[in-house]
Amino acid sequence: MLRKNPGFTAVAVVTLAIGANAVVFSALNGFILRPLDVPHAESLFQVRGTPNDLSFSYADYLDLRERNRSFDGLAAYNLTQAGLDTGKNPSRAWVSA
Repeated sequence: MLRKNPGFTAVAVVTLAIGANAVVFSALNGFILRPLDVPHAESLFQVRGTPNDLSFSYADYLDLRERNRSFDGLAAYNLTQAGLDTGKNPSRAWVSA
């Protein structure tokens, strides 16, 4: 079918090439060309547990922060989902507390 319609084939190939180029440039732009706007971004680390692991409490965080000898500092956040309802269309949203 692609041999019978060379015009369609050319348009499809060009469209896929443009899309692939956009994806690669977006990734390079986000990760390499424009890194995080914080001092020493290369030294930031994230430690995560599994979604079902509820054993990491605020008291655990305080203990880790006090005993920390490897990092300059520690920060913690809680990421959960909540429902937003403005009266007409309730929707799900990520909440960071």
